[in-house]
Amino acid sequence: MAGGVTSIGGVTIFSTDPEATNIIKIIEEERGTPFNFYERYYVNYIVTNLKESGVWDKSKAIYGMVGGTAAAHKWNWKDMRDLDAAFRLTFPSGIVSSKLYGAEFNGTSHYADTFLIPTTSFSDSGRNISLGVHITGGTFGGSANPITMGSIISPPISNSTILTVQSTQIVSEIEGESENTFIVKSNTSSTDYFSNSGYGGYHRLFKNGIKLDEKTLGAKFGSNQKIAIGAIRSASGVSLFQNIKLGLVKVSDGLTEQQVFKETQIFRFGQKMRVNF
Repeated sequence: MAGGVTSIGGVTIFSTDPEATNIIKIIEEERGTPFNFYERYYVNYIVTNLKESGVWDKSKAIYGMVGGTAAAHKWNWKDMRDLDAAFRLTFPSGIVSSKLYGAEFNGTSHYADTFLIPTTSFSDSGRNISLGVHITGGTFGGSANPITMGSIISPPISNSTILTVQSTQIVSEIEGESENTFIVKSNTSSTDYFSNSGYGGYHRLFKNGIKLDEKTLGAKFGSNQKIAIGAIRSASGVSLFQNIKLGLVKVSDGLTEQQVFKETQIFRFGQKMRVNF
């Protein structure tokens, strides 16, 4: 894998991808202190390897949650403009931030708006989409049925785009108008990378790059509401808050199983660097 670090005569040489350099520069300016070696390497490693794998070009938003403040965590690495149109995050009720675990949502009022709308930001009526989260902790509780990230026209089911990791189960939806289109799998370990993907006529759910289940996509469409993180957004507002700590969140076009496996390797290795932030 690409990484940007070489050694010449015993001296470590660090070279960064131009887009990674821009990400680092903007976040450093935002928080007022320079990145250490591991923070710089984390950004460069993810950017260069996603490009090498082909996932970078398919991504609409990558929130690397580096920098240790809400202002640093808001940035979409694919478009570093401070605009709704660039899909940078806003935190209307705040969040708790940490260099070690990323962003924590409290399960009662915290959430992030991505400004990404499945039916307008993605093809195939919003079904050509993939959501991914690297979970670093949290109680996984909060509301009666907490949602890690998602968007729905109107609860309880309706047209929805959801990925939620709870203490005992993982729930995924790409298009659904009935419970028959949801994928629900039991879960015992939650501090890992979870993702779903609508691609090639199938809705698939993954944990650490391993496919847990798949269903055939029907003729419905995704949600027409903005995707929220730490809760779910519907036409009537934001609800179903979850206490969750996230080291990385991504939203992309639908991915093949091989692309999911590759991005998972990249994100999981990147998260191991957090202990040195």
